[in-house]
Amino acid sequence: MKEDTKTLQQSKAYFLYLEWIAREMREQGITMNKIIEEIELHPTKDSLHVLFKQILWNLYQVTSTKEITREQLSEALDILDKALAMKGVVLSFPEESKRNLLQFY
Repeated sequence: MKEDTKTLQQSKAYFLYLEWIAREMREQGITMNKIIEEIELHPTKDSLHVLFKQILWNLYQVTSTKEITREQLSEALDILDKALAMKGVVLSFPEESKRNLLQFY
């Protein structure tokens, strides 16, 4: 038996609620960092993409990776990489890893 999925009205209400929360947080000067401190979040590709899109917005006022140049991608990745490195996560962008792997074959 298929479980009931949310209705279109519920979906609209959900996004309206998120907009209200965001506005209230901005008015009170509450950043996402403060909320994240209270909720244990596990990194996923999708959650990191949302974080990266926020970096893009802060830098270039764009909301999509389709709207950026190669240089902007590189600059935004540098910011993400520096933040990750401060927490002990140090990785190379895949293109560099690919070049490193090819030297062994």
